Amino acid sequence: MSNQADPRGLLQRCSGNPILGPYDFPKMVNAVFDPVRGLQPQPDRFEEHWGIEDPRITRVGDEYFVDYVGYSTAGPLVCLARARDFVQWERSGVLQPLEDRDAALLPKTLMGGGP
Repeated sequence: MSNQADPRGLLQRCSGNPILGPYDFPKMVNAVFDPVRGLQPQPDRFEEHWGIEDPRITRVGDEYFVDYVGYSTAGPLVCLARARDFVQWERSGVLQPLEDRDAALLPKTLMGGGP
């Protein structure tokens, strides 16, 4: 018997997908990637010059931390922003150059010790 949970029992695909598509926007867009309401690209920032995508939200206490991909003129970068209300955002900038899109934050600090 395996100790691993079957992931198919943990999540279910929304029958209404896609929730947003290119036809939902007033201007022509090529695609829509994982939108997070309120976090808008700031093209005047180096790390967001060509836009942002793939936000991943982690709640820590009463704040929400969002790591996302920012498209700079030098290529994609993993970036960080945080908010309490999804209206006022504080951007922390670049966390790392993009080597792997699967950047994620953990809601708790992992400390110390070995095995």
